[in-house]
Amino acid sequence: MTVTVQGAPEAVRRASDTLTRAFTARDDGAASGDQEQERQLLLVP
Repeated sequence: MTVTVQGAPEAVRRASDTLTRAFTARDDGAASGDQEQERQLLLVP
């Protein structure tokens, strides 16, 4: 399953940390803007 997390940098970091604790995750990329960040994770149960 692929998940895209988007929002404020701190919120994206916390969501990514939570997902990587619950699943095996591979970071499939990230993009940053002025006040927003996007990260795509591939999750494996």
